Amino acid sequence: LAPDKAYDNKGCWSGCVFTDSVLTGGEPAILYTSVNNAKASVSLAEHTSDDLLDWQKAENNPIIDGTPAGYQADFRDPYFFRNGENAYIIVGTKKNGVGANTLHRYDNGTWQYIGTFMQGTDAGTCGTFNEMTNVTQMPDGRWLVTATPLEGNNGVRTIYWTGSIREDGTFQPDEHSATPRTFELEGTSKWGYGLLSPTIYRKGDTVLALGIVPDKLPVYQNVGKLGFAHTMSVVREISLDAEGNVLQKPYGGLASLRGEEHMSLRDTTVDGPLSLSPVSGRQWEVKVRPVVGENDFRLNFLKQGSQSAKMTYTPSTGKLMVSFQGISSIANDASSFRGQYEVQLPVVHQVGDTLLLDVYFDNSILEVFVNERWASSMRVFCQTYN
Repeated sequence: LAPDKAYDNKGCWSGCVFTDSVLTGGEPAILYTSVNNAKASVSLAEHTSDDLLDWQKAENNPIIDGTPAGYQADFRDPYFFRNGENAYIIVGTKKNGVGANTLHRYDNGTWQYIGTFMQGTDAGTCGTFNEMTNVTQMPDGRWLVTATPLEGNNGVRTIYWTGSIREDGTFQPDEHSATPRTFELEGTSKWGYGLLSPTIYRKGDTVLALGIVPDKLPVYQNVGKLGFAHTMSVVREISLDAEGNVLQKPYGGLASLRGEEHMSLRDTTVDGPLSLSPVSGRQWEVKVRPVVGENDFRLNFLKQGSQSAKMTYTPSTGKLMVSFQGISSIANDASSFRGQYEVQLPVVHQVGDTLLLDVYFDNSILEVFVNERWASSMRVFCQTYN
């Protein structure tokens, strides 16, 4: 999509692709934020080719003509969902200084504003604007709402609530969501780091998520040198436990992308350094199932001479730490993490417990999954990057 209409001559901005058996006949359609020099609105585009490369903007755009009264700041990132007979669009905004989403219901060919879909409890915890909100009904019937709020106490990071959709289409958080929870492991996802703005897709009983993992590089020239800006996470498979915590593990379909298995060790006692050669380079997957002992467990990578990056689990504290301080890299987190990311796992593993670690590394992105429950994404830019 490109700006070429009076309602979007300042830009075609974020939204979603959706299908609906009633509104689109099961065909994909695009909702997007249309912006001109006066306001932001919501517009629709329909595909005109089977390969989805060609799209045509709807003749009745914009389908939601600007911010309803009573809201402030931006009005963007529309998202579609259906609950029973009713089809809805939510749009991110701000109300009384706290992030919120407007709610619009499809009614006889038009989208009627009917109120506030949800709003955070306070700006410190929930931010001042709900960016990229997703609404997903999980296989067990509960609803998952994720958002990437702006200007909260921990900066930009993905948070979520679980609950139900009321009869009028608004969201009711459950008892576990009085305070929203963080999508990534607490400690690595703050100040705009970690996985942001996840896209969530459900097919049958499988729910998949992937998101933006930003560069956070301080100087534009670095982005130009690298040849790209930001990247996407690997695909995660998510579910909910009884308390509504999001559980995350690598999507099983990733296994089809594997090449040759270079090393396999089982029933091995490790009481000192153990080389994983020929595993090397900047594109690898390591699955580790250590039985927790008294001492730290560590994975070293990006080794150059005496330098290396380190991922360490300390049984006595239950902390997982990733450190890039021992390598030469372009600083992308100098004022925040300073190359060292440390998290307290929600569960402290005892001696004899098995720890499940799935680690993916691809050039500038490290993704760590723990016990098929928790996940974290980090970026590192080596000085020798090319």
